[in-house]
Amino acid sequence: MVDGPGPTLCFHQMERGRGQGRIHLDIAVADRLTERSRAIEMGATVIREADSYTVMADPEGNNFCLVDR
Repeated sequence: MVDGPGPTLCFHQMERGRGQGRIHLDIAVADRLTERSRAIEMGATVIREADSYTVMADPEGNNFCLVDR
């Protein structure tokens, strides 16, 4: 595997029935508070806050996380 300039995607096999959506992205960001605000402006909602990540849902209900880089 060669790392390039684009995003890195990792795929994990999950138990059936676990989780809401079929894809869950963890997005590493330099400034989580700024990106959280930007995501909210685009229609996302906050599900849960933690020390190093924020779980959010897009307008269609798909969960994703903003993770401290």
